[in-house]
Amino acid sequence: MTGRRIRVAARIAAGALLFAGAVAAAPTRALDTTVFRANYVIAVGGIVVGHASAQSRFTDAGYVASVSGSTSGVSRIVSDASAKLSGSGRIAGGRVIPSSYVLDTRENGFVTHVTMGMRGGRVTDLVAMPRLAMAPDRVPLTPTHKTNVVDPIGAFIVPFDR
Repeated sequence: MTGRRIRVAARIAAGALLFAGAVAAAPTRALDTTVFRANYVIAVGGIVVGHASAQSRFTDAGYVASVSGSTSGVSRIVSDASAKLSGSGRIAGGRVIPSSYVLDTRENGFVTHVTMGMRGGRVTDLVAMPRLAMAPDRVPLTPTHKTNVVDPIGAFIVPFDR
């Protein structure tokens, strides 16, 4: 990279940091909606093996978030896996309270689908396809297991007050 390109890249990075600092310093009430989008490249030893993207939207009423990813590059020789997760809910009193969660996966023709509906930290509806076969080492699911639940999307949300 030439000296000029390094200086231009440094200015862009500095501008991005200043913008991020201004957004972070802004009072929460001044922003009705906060949107986050990120794209990731997953590499091992410099070799790309996958891609992922995340999106979330936060308002005073709640949140909606999704993550999707898939294998790519040379890893597709071994696996053609992809997954999509999404969830929504609200944040109250420093607690994340999910209302829905969906997971769809696909790998080498095998598809799974999970949908969960939640209310007040309790699972109210659950569909998982394909259904799990009964197994002697599996712990039976009881109503107690369906309380104080946070789904995988909601688990990544860390509430804080500015």
